[in-house]
Amino acid sequence: MARSRPLDLNLLTVFEAVFETGSITAAADRLGLTQSAVSHAISRMRGALADELFVRNGNVLKPTATATTLYPSFRDSLDNIRGAIAGKAQFDPLRSRREFRIAIPHIAGPIIGLQIEKRVAHEAPGVRLSFDTRTMPAGVLREMEEGRVDMAIDWLRIAEGRFVHQHVFDDRLTLLYSARHPRLGAKASLRDLEAERFVIHYGRTASWVEPAALRQVRELVTRRKWSVAFHVSELLEIPLVVGATPLVGAVPLSIAGALMETGLLRMLPLPEAIAAFPVTLSWHAGRRQDPGHIWLRRLVRSEVGRFGARGLTALADTRGAGAGKVG
Repeated sequence: MARSRPLDLNLLTVFEAVFETGSITAAADRLGLTQSAVSHAISRMRGALADELFVRNGNVLKPTATATTLYPSFRDSLDNIRGAIAGKAQFDPLRSRREFRIAIPHIAGPIIGLQIEKRVAHEAPGVRLSFDTRTMPAGVLREMEEGRVDMAIDWLRIAEGRFVHQHVFDDRLTLLYSARHPRLGAKASLRDLEAERFVIHYGRTASWVEPAALRQVRELVTRRKWSVAFHVSELLEIPLVVGATPLVGAVPLSIAGALMETGLLRMLPLPEAIAAFPVTLSWHAGRRQDPGHIWLRRLVRSEVGRFGARGLTALADTRGAGAGKVG
């Protein structure tokens, strides 16, 4: 039986760059290589892994299912190697007095920020964090380029080029209603919503780029002729409204997962046709080999992933209880 040859480490760095930029040209710029060298490296990987890895969709190279599966393992391995090369002894979390700034335009920014703050306080008591949870704060791209903002967490890829993006988890919308709702019990279905009234989200400004799922929920409400009682500009307003009224609203599953732990709210899954939206960790490529930054982004990625997993657990519990039949 023939033994497969191990992949050259340089091939993995090329794969990572193409995956994160979606472009041979951008990957070549990031790595300081020619476009032909990047193309040749991807060709070698295709042969070694017996998969196309990337397929062109317009001007963007989209990863195949195999590439998407391989990316997290390749990325983590490369980060481990970079951390070792940079010298992890240069950053000791227990002794560091370093300050980091994290932008979280994602709607759950305050919740995620508090979770990260708690973990950092335990592992690096001298490290100071500051958070900006405004919707895409002005100048965040320039501030990341200049090192004044260390990373951003959002459901939108804020920029390409010299920014690195790591997919953390896929979020989706779910319906939320009060556990004291006079008509909807623990096993409610979409059929039961015909007589209910809804809270609907609209962005505060026309320039706000929303996930397609929010538009699809509004279309679902219109198509089913559900009645709308509230229009709100912030998604975090919806749990406050539905918790105090017999109204129903849609929020990201990750937020619902955190709120379900209170026992005051119940969840009703939306149809699978409602699009999911990725939550992404982004930073400037120039920070890639910074030992302190490597430590922080591992911690942040872990905490944001755990935040997303709470929603999946709550969804599984809801479906296990028999709720969420599509009608």
